[in-house]
Amino acid sequence: MSYRVVATTSAVVSVVFGLPMLAFPDAIGAFYGVHADTTALFAGRMLAGSYLGYAIVNFLSRDSAEAATRRAVAAGNAFAWAAGLAVSAYAQVQGLANGFGWTTVALQIVFIAAWVSTYSAQRDARSVPQHAAAR
Repeated sequence: MSYRVVATTSAVVSVVFGLPMLAFPDAIGAFYGVHADTTALFAGRMLAGSYLGYAIVNFLSRDSAEAATRRAVAAGNAFAWAAGLAVSAYAQVQGLANGFGWTTVALQIVFIAAWVSTYSAQRDARSVPQHAAAR
């Protein structure tokens, strides 16, 4: 998959997760079978803000020609999705959310794989001399 496709898709998914959580944290929590107190709602909204920030970075960098920029964005995204996976998988194993939460775990695994693949591709692109890459 190309960097552009991964960045654009990740931006769209981040908006789809971020905006509803920012606006309606109670409803989103109930969808996952989680009933939150004020602290959890606050933390959920902070997470939503992070998702929206990732969406902006990914969308604005999707046409970047700089391999170093694409690689940095890919590394940051891979780490963020992996951190989210650790939290989501732990919550699922502990029974803190309903079965729908496993779809989030699966989605996070897909995006980790996509971003790691993109990161690797950018590393390979960096090692190609500029005159050879232009051909």
